Amino acid sequence: MENDAKRYVAAHLTQRAALEGLAEECCELAQAALKLIRAIDGENPTPVSEEKCVEKLHEEAGDVLMLLEFLGIVSDGMTADNAKWARWAGRIRASK
Repeated sequence: MENDAKRYVAAHLTQRAALEGLAEECCELAQAALKLIRAIDGENPTPVSEEKCVEKLHEEAGDVLMLLEFLGIVSDGMTADNAKWARWAGRIRASK
């Protein structure tokens, strides 16, 4: 955390508060993903456009990433472990 805003947050937010925020933001990310599904397939129509749903998904993902960074779980440029990708691919292969 290098800039003034990050330092300020770090000085005034407890780990507990950050974890509570992370849980809340993860729920909001899940809701945004579900809303996007509704916008894409139209089975359960929503008045929100697909474009707005994508914007909301990106916003919520950014909130989750910010809290993960604050908690020291993820940093800029961090990506999923290759082993996780391999396990995911294996599960898909096994289901075919």
